[in-house]
Formats: sequence, C-alpha cells, structure tokens
Amino acid sequence: MNKNNIISTFVKDPRQVPIKTRLNLPQKLKEDLFKASALSCMTEYLALSQVNTNWSFKWHTIAENESSMFWPIDSANCIFQTIHRPGELGKSLEKEYKVCKRDFTNVVFIGGDCPLISREIFQKTYALLEEHQFVLGPATDGGFYLFAGNIELPEGIWASVDYSKKTTKEDLKVKLKSYGSVAELDVLDDFDEVKDLSNVFKKLQNKDRLNVHQEKFKVLLSEYLKDS
Repeated sequence: MNKNNIISTFVKDPRQVPIKTRLNLPQKLKEDLFKASALSCMTEYLALSQVNTNWSFKWHTIAENESSMFWPIDSANCIFQTIHRPGELGKSLEKEYKVCKRDFTNVVFIGGDCPLISREIFQKTYALLEEHQFVLGPATDGGFYLFAGNIELPEGIWASVDYSKKTTKEDLKVKLKSYGSVAELDVLDDFDEVKDLSNVFKKLQNKDRLNVHQEKFKVLLSEYLKDS
C-alpha cells in the first residue's frame, strides 16, 4: 500500500450538469449553496491531511469538459479528475472503490451536499475502521452521507443498492453485513429539498466552529430564509 487513507467524492459541476433537481431555489443560490457545501467537506478533510501525510483526497468533477479549476483548492494531497458521462451511480462507486483499494487501506466516500460534516467525523471514521470493516454515516432522509471500508467487496454490491430512497442506507448496510461488521456515525442532515434547509441552518448555528465555507453557506441560507 502506498498510503493508508483516501477520501473520494463525486461532485457535479453545476455550470455543466444539472444539480439538486428537487431543490426548488433560484439557480444561482442553488449553485452557491452546493459549492459552499462541497468545499466545506473538502476543507475539513484537508485540515487533517496537512498533519497526517498518509491521508489523501480524490475529487471527481462530473462535467461535460475539463472543469476541476471550478473548485479552487490547492493541496499536494489532492487528486483532481474530471469524469465525462459517469453512468449509473452504483457502477461508478464500484469502479472507484476497486481502484482505491489497490493503493489504500481505508477508503471513504462522501457526497457534496452535507455541510455539517466535520473533521471530527473523519477522525471517528478512521478510528472505527480499526475495529470494523465498514462505517456508514446515516442521513436523516434514509440515505447516507459517508461510506468507509477497509476490505474488498465482490462485484455487484454497489450496483444492487437502490439509491435516493428512504431505505438506501439500510439496504446497503444489510448487504455489507454479509462481508463484515458495520459501524454507524451520528445522523446528519443533507439537503435535497427546500424543507431540509431550515434544519441544516439550525445545526450550523449551534456548531462551535465553522470553516469559511460553512460560514458562507450559513449566510446564504440566512438571507434566503429571511426573505422567504
């Protein structure tokens, strides 16, 4: 193994690919919230990777053409890739997990729509992987905001999960338990619809520490909620 830990994320470029189709907001606000949320997750992880040289970050931008510069973060521990026509989510995750497991012990997947993810979440994830084969971060809508694993999985597991459903996390958990123990993190809110935003805003208000992108997300939400 070259390094111990990698986190991999798939994030759409909102300039080129439709995002959050169920989120009924003005397009500019939707894009700004999505970008702030995705960059917040990345910032939290990179803060840890600066002091843990065996932690790497892989950022996949889903776009029609080269667009990784849309996400302006410079780090020696970042791997940027642009994916064209990625296909079904399950098949993309299966392929990425297999690729990452060739070079890394612990593989973590996150999305870009959970601005409440903190560096403590990542630290707890890796701690749990010392005793378990898999870790899931449950989302309030029944999905998951984080997956982590330290063993290989047989072909077909990812593609067999029914995504974007209230049962998605539990569906994946049941399948994973056939191959190892599964630990769960705290439940967090992501945002897919307008009704989700007030809960995310309240949680951000109650956090003791916010990074610059979480602050931006909170300000954008505050202005929207005030006018709505």
